[in-house]
Amino acid sequence: MFQKNVQLTHLFILCIALEYTEAFYEHLLGLEMLDRNEGQIFFRAGNCILAVQRERVCVMPNTVSSFTVFESCGNFDKEKLQRRGLSFEGPIEQQAGGRMTWFCGPYDHMHGLWETEARNQVPIALASAASQSPRVAYYFLAVDDLKVAIPFYRDVLGLQFIEAREGLYALFNAGGIVLGLRQGRDAGAGIDAESWTVFETSRCEEFYGELERFGGYPLGIRSETHGKVYWFRSPGGHIQCFHDPQPEYALDSILKRSPMPA
Repeated sequence: MFQKNVQLTHLFILCIALEYTEAFYEHLLGLEMLDRNEGQIFFRAGNCILAVQRERVCVMPNTVSSFTVFESCGNFDKEKLQRRGLSFEGPIEQQAGGRMTWFCGPYDHMHGLWETEARNQVPIALASAASQSPRVAYYFLAVDDLKVAIPFYRDVLGLQFIEAREGLYALFNAGGIVLGLRQGRDAGAGIDAESWTVFETSRCEEFYGELERFGGYPLGIRSETHGKVYWFRSPGGHIQCFHDPQPEYALDSILKRSPMPA
């Protein structure tokens, strides 16, 4: 695994109509816009950056609708990581402030790996639970077999394992948010998805009631033991949900849990 800390700093979602997606995240959810260029908009979303990217400027080697970027302050040896199981998609590219490369996780989930100097790192603690805006608490990937996927994210990437339920899910501390693996493509409420984002907020009903006015589409509300989940499709077609969890299931509490044996 990496000798230095690796954290999930950026969650990219691709869309066709950037202006509609911008209105959704900025004007409905109230996320703070950090930067914008012709093809990308970057929002503060709690402990990570939510980046909306126009499909036509996608730099990914594969065709995907969303992807994550992990940041590391340590050197990565490409050949060593390949021996550990990383399947790289393209060369390491030198960019201002660091190096970037792409790799494929289990079941074709794409990730970026950004090696940067410490002074350029995105701070882990970007926002607190007291913020009025939603924050990204979980990002889930659908996998066919947890027994295959868990060792990759734990042993190859070196993410801290939090807990798992056999045949259902596994959770990892990804440096301020939780990376979740879900066995099968059922995100919840019968929704089929290969990945989905969970926004933690105490204003679920308020946001949910305004979805359609901003181009979102409600998919149903489901009561779980950890709190109500409000499922929706974003203007870009991405599966997401609002969640106001019970205190013990809130992001801050989950990240403080002692790791379970995998």
